Amino acid sequence: MKPCTWLLAVVGFMVSPHLFGASGSLDPTFGTGGKVTTDFSAGEDAARAVVVQPDGKIVVAGRTSGDFALARYNSNGTLDSTFGTGGKVTTDFAGGQDGAGGLALQPDGKIVVAGGAASGLHSDFAIARYNANGTLDATFGNGGKVTTDFSGSEDVAFGVVIQTDGKIVAAGAASHVVAGAVNTDFGLARYNTDGTLDTGFGNGGQVTTDFSGSFDEAEAIALQLDGRVVLAGRTRTQTSTSSNDDFALSRYNTDGSLDTSFGTAGKVMTDFTGIPGFDEAHALAIQSDGKIVAVGLAMTSTSKDDFALARYNTNGVLDATFGSGGKVITDFSGADVNAQAVAILLDGTILIAGGGVTTMTSVDFWLSRYKTNGTLDTGFGTAGRVTTDFSGQADVAFGLAIQSDGKIVAAGAADLGDARPTDFALARYEGLTSQDVIATVGDQIQDLVNSGALNQGQGNSLTVKLTNILNSLNQGKTKNACNQLDAFINEVNAQVSSGVLTAAQGQALLNVATSLKQMLGC
Repeated sequence: MKPCTWLLAVVGFMVSPHLFGASGSLDPTFGTGGKVTTDFSAGEDAARAVVVQPDGKIVVAGRTSGDFALARYNSNGTLDSTFGTGGKVTTDFAGGQDGAGGLALQPDGKIVVAGGAASGLHSDFAIARYNANGTLDATFGNGGKVTTDFSGSEDVAFGVVIQTDGKIVAAGAASHVVAGAVNTDFGLARYNTDGTLDTGFGNGGQVTTDFSGSFDEAEAIALQLDGRVVLAGRTRTQTSTSSNDDFALSRYNTDGSLDTSFGTAGKVMTDFTGIPGFDEAHALAIQSDGKIVAVGLAMTSTSKDDFALARYNTNGVLDATFGSGGKVITDFSGADVNAQAVAILLDGTILIAGGGVTTMTSVDFWLSRYKTNGTLDTGFGTAGRVTTDFSGQADVAFGLAIQSDGKIVAAGAADLGDARPTDFALARYEGLTSQDVIATVGDQIQDLVNSGALNQGQGNSLTVKLTNILNSLNQGKTKNACNQLDAFINEVNAQVSSGVLTAAQGQALLNVATSLKQMLGC
């Protein structure tokens, strides 16, 4: 069926951009013009993960000169003086090189950080738990710290999640030596609430997963609502003349065994370019419908990386409704870009953050937003991208969090051009607008008409209701808009009840409509 341009015209006509905040613009109420940098030491300071507390305070974790580093900020971007020393905390494990890669917030306000800690000639998983004031929690491990060795070689955790029962699951890379060669596998460990390994998980609390017999590394972890754990990263296949990295995902049952209903025996590998190179997943998110989104980079030439996204159905099969056969590669006019973080927004759109080359001498924070079908959302920033420079040097975002008010917080590292290599860097951006959410619903209706699920009359009936909602918002009549949203929801429910739409198709529309009600306070 041909694209229904009449529907696009209706949606386009009703949008009044000047009546809404600019999604993706820096938030001037945060720091200086939307940006904050924090120095810990004369060495390298880099934030790798960020979470937003229920009270709106922002916690960031990373490394400084070979130690774990944490900082907590008030909602306006100033350091929170009630946390650690002047808002900052550093933690050393054994006098070697330590660094944090993952961060999670417990319901009781305690903060769990995961990474790696060097001990002698190798490194181990390292977990630290902090009280709400930034002091180490003495009830966890040894004085608030735990290290875990897998097989006497190099182990490091890149991500961590908290289960509903309070147990802690950390994921990363676990290495072992075979015939004098070092092989690296996905590494996974689960801890009881006191920091001891949970012997009911895997082998004594530990799990390793091999994909290729060479180099496999889990860089992201996500917890499904049913308790199953999903990991994403990369796997390397090697020949005598070349090597090739692909996206790699695995899913585990609650006891640590591979979930054989996912992919092939619990594992999935995805190649983007079909040529030897580097395709790496750096971040992972689970949609409300259970679909899995992995983002990272795809090496599309010998000198350039592009943003790479893949979406999988709940069984691990690529989602054919997303991008091209489940995959998206985005080339930004030849710029070298690398996605490091991902978040699913209220309306189901996908936000990614990382770094990108903007000039011959500058790498900046880089954010892009994608529609639910995988197309770049050109309504976000400039042609679908937002870049933020801190000082004309090298800046990269590694973490991403969404506040309860929808504002976007990105955290990473910025080279300020002084004697210090890098500092913690944060930027806060305006989030979704009502216009954005309504446009998402319009896109979904368009897709349903194009696919034949709705005829033109049915699509038009829903679109007219969207027009009425925007007209009411344009006139400042929020109550009317809420009533019209209810009418839209009732019509969608009627179409599901009559069999016009499937339950899944209807729920996708209802999810976005409900998010709009939340935004409007209906």
